[in-house]
Amino acid sequence: MAKDESLEILKKIRIHYSNLPVFIFGGEGNRGYEDEFALAGSRGFISRGGSFENLIRKVKATMDSIKSHNLSKVKVLIVDDEPDIRDILGMHLEESGFEVVQAENGKVGVEKAKQERPKIILMDFMMPEINGLEALEQIMKFNGEMAVIMATAISEEWVWKKSRELGAYDYLVKPIDLKHLDLLISTKLLLM
Repeated sequence: MAKDESLEILKKIRIHYSNLPVFIFGGEGNRGYEDEFALAGSRGFISRGGSFENLIRKVKATMDSIKSHNLSKVKVLIVDDEPDIRDILGMHLEESGFEVVQAENGKVGVEKAKQERPKIILMDFMMPEINGLEALEQIMKFNGEMAVIMATAISEEWVWKKSRELGAYDYLVKPIDLKHLDLLISTKLLLM
């Protein structure tokens, strides 16, 4: 793609998604245009011949920069009937700079979602009072903008399909891979 076309596409992306990090991939011959792309809103230029490690390093640096500027105000609600899971996830997310709120079941989770207005909710499926799917449905009715990630030991396809149908952003199977969780949350925040 020609430089002018790339700049036009970048400008259009900026109109609709001003906070979305965009990297320009190009050959070494395009290196001279790096400043132009940066002025148009690119987060970096990555050469096609570069290593995968270089790509990961640039993306990680951008994510770290975004986290350090944006996460101090981001609230995450953890809804799980197991206190140890709430505590472990809560400590991990607090260390990453999030404000964490906890709820011990689906009913309390719905109440706290209404009161606290978190951007991200981690929701267990099997809980007393009301299960995670019922809580998800109630939350989506009053605020469809909250990103709900279902986190459960049940890896059956119907749970995932029903979760997506009701508006869940994604689904994690326990035990939760914290790196995968971080990636899901970071990606969702970039798109919000």
